[in-house]
Amino acid sequence: TDMAVLIALENKPERLDAYLYARSLRITRYGRYADVTSSESEQMWLSGVLSETCGQLVFQEQVIDLFTSVGGFSNAQAELAWRTLAKKTPDVDYIRAQFMAGAVQEQHDRAGDRYSIAFSEETAERVFDLLAKATPNAFCAAHAYSYARLAFQSAWMRAHFPVTFQRISDE
Repeated sequence: TDMAVLIALENKPERLDAYLYARSLRITRYGRYADVTSSESEQMWLSGVLSETCGQLVFQEQVIDLFTSVGGFSNAQAELAWRTLAKKTPDVDYIRAQFMAGAVQEQHDRAGDRYSIAFSEETAERVFDLLAKATPNAFCAAHAYSYARLAFQSAWMRAHFPVTFQRISDE
């Protein structure tokens, strides 16, 4: 997992701005969660989605999960919202309004069970700002894990069979 996160942080489609880059280095080095919220229950709710990456939004799947769990979007709406934020189209204000409306009310499934708490407006605003900053740089988790596996296998082959590895690399 750590290797996939580091690969995702290094292989961004565009350069990270200084804030996200410094934050991602600090989080991956010290393993701390990002304090996005003021409430402990809100922080615990977000840490479920962001626990794999120490509170940092790294993967596209995490962005979609936050849109569905916090903003109350369906999976299809979350995918469209992710694409809108990634391409920075003019519809961002509409997505923000939808997200804010969904985040400040509790979400219930068809059986009536609560699956999301109601976030405060200021926390919802901070979460959306984080989504807007991190979405263009989000990396596909499947690609990151595949690259990590390939890197690990190559390193293992090089360590245990250096002559064979060198011969194959030269071809």
